[in-house]
Amino acid sequence: MGEKALKTITSPSSTCSEVGSIPESWLNYPTITVPLKDTPVTVPRTLTNVGPAKTYGANVQGPSSMDIWVSPDYLVFSEPGEKKTFNVTVTVVGTH
Repeated sequence: MGEKALKTITSPSSTCSEVGSIPESWLNYPTITVPLKDTPVTVPRTLTNVGPAKTYGANVQGPSSMDIWVSPDYLVFSEPGEKKTFNVTVTVVGTH
């Protein structure tokens, strides 16, 4: 990723030397891409609350060839602008 793209995605003051190398799956996009392997892969996602206080629950839909877990099960926001992080763990099953 180039310096310009990094600044667009993160903040204008970010630099490649400061951020270093991170896996693509850790980019905070709504879509999650992980390598297809039978060992668990965990990726973090951060949400920012843009509305009133609210509780959000995980609803996971994926192919039957994957086990997908979200932790924690619920995120409780108490004010606008609040940030919360959750983890998604994916394991491919039946690859043998």
